[in-house]
Amino acid sequence: MEKNTIENNTQEDVNIFKDKNFLLYFLGMLVTQIGNQIYSFGISWYILRLTQSSLQAGTYLAFTAVLSLILSNFGAAIVDRLDKVKIMYYTDFIRGILMLCASYVIYMYDDQTVILLTLYAAGFFIVLFGSLFDPATQTLVKYMVPEHKLQQANSYLGIKNQLQSIIGMALAGFIYAFVGVFGIFIINGVSYIVSGITELFIRVKSKEEVEGKITFDQICIDIVEGWKYIYNKKVIFRMMLISVFLNFPFALLFSSGLPYLFNVTLKLEAFYLSNVQVVMSVAMIVMMVFLSNMKQPDKYYNNLRKYLLWTSFFFLIAIFVVALMDMQIYPFMYTYIAFIVAMALMGMANAGLNVPMQTFFVKSFDKEMFARSTAVIGIMSSISYPIAAFSGGLIIDLFGLMYVIVISVIIFIICLLWFLVEKGIKEI
Repeated sequence: MEKNTIENNTQEDVNIFKDKNFLLYFLGMLVTQIGNQIYSFGISWYILRLTQSSLQAGTYLAFTAVLSLILSNFGAAIVDRLDKVKIMYYTDFIRGILMLCASYVIYMYDDQTVILLTLYAAGFFIVLFGSLFDPATQTLVKYMVPEHKLQQANSYLGIKNQLQSIIGMALAGFIYAFVGVFGIFIINGVSYIVSGITELFIRVKSKEEVEGKITFDQICIDIVEGWKYIYNKKVIFRMMLISVFLNFPFALLFSSGLPYLFNVTLKLEAFYLSNVQVVMSVAMIVMMVFLSNMKQPDKYYNNLRKYLLWTSFFFLIAIFVVALMDMQIYPFMYTYIAFIVAMALMGMANAGLNVPMQTFFVKSFDKEMFARSTAVIGIMSSISYPIAAFSGGLIIDLFGLMYVIVISVIIFIICLLWFLVEKGIKEI
C-alpha cells in the first residue's frame, strides 16, 4: 500500500528517518548532489586553469546559470502535473548515461576545443534534466512530511546539503589532481545512476490531478499562475526581492573572487579552496543539528533578524581577510586560518538564517502550486548568480580583485538595511 505521508505520530521526538521513503529520498539526493558538487568544482577549476581567465570561467558559470533560470519555470510547471518520484529516477538515469558518454569523448580527444564544447554540452543537459529533478525533489517533501515535522525535515535536508558540500569539496580537489576532468565525468555519471537506483524504491503518491493536458500553451499559463501566486503573497515576495540582492555579494565572492584569489593570485592547489568550503559546511551542519532538535516556532522574524545580523558580521570579517590575502602583506597561513574561522562562523549563522526561512516557505505554499512556487523562489534567489559570475570575472580581469571586494561590501550593507526597515517581513 502506498504511503502518502509519514505517520502522524503525536510524539514530537519520533525521527523522520524512521520513514523508509524519507530515508531513500535523502540518500538518493545526497548521492546525486555529491557527484554534482565534484563536477561543478572540478569543471570551474579546469576552465580557469586551462584559460587563465576569470572571464572565461565566469562565462561558463553564467551560461549554465542563465539556462537554469530559463528552464526552471517550464520544468516546475511540468512537475506539478506528473509523478515526482518517477521524474527523479528517470532524470538521474538519463544524466548518468550522458555523463559517461561525455567522459568517453574527453578520453578519446585531447583537443581543447572539443573538450570545451563537451563541457558546454554536458552543462546544457545537466541543467535541462535538473530543471525537472530539482522541483520534483523540493515538492516531494510536501507529500512525505507532516507540517509539525517540517523544521526537522528542513534541518536534515540542510545537513544533507552541507554533507554533499563537505564530501564533494573534500574529494574534488584530490580527484581533479589525480584523474583530471575525465575522472570527474566518470564519477558524476556513476553517482547519477546509483542515485536513480535508490529512488526506484520510494513509495509515495505524489501526482496531483490537475485540469488540462501538458501543452506548451498550458505550461505558459501555469508559469504565469505561479508568478501571480507568489506576487500575491506580499511578504514572501518582499523576502524574495531582498534575497536576490543579498545573494549577489556571496555569488561574487564564491563564483569569481575566491577561485581567482587561490588559483591565479596565490597559485595554490584546488584543495586549499575546497578545505575552506568543507570547514564552512561542517559548521553549518553543527547548527542544523541543533535546529533539528529545537521546537518549531510559530513566528520566524526574530530568528531571521538575529541570524542575519550574525551572518553580516562574519561576512564582513571574511571579506576583510580576503583583502589582506590579496595584498599579501601578512604570511599566508595566518590569513588563511583567520579566513577559515570567519567562514565557519558565518556558515553557522547562515544555517540559522536558512532553516526557518525554508520552513516558512514550505508551510506557506499549497501542494498544487508547490513546484511552481519553489521554482519562482529559486529563480529569483539565484538570478544574481549568473550576473555575479560574469560581471565578477569581467571586473577582476579589467580592474582587479579589490574592486569586487568593495562592491560586495556596499551591496551587502544596503541589503541588510533594507531587511531591517522592511515592515512587512516583521509580520512572519
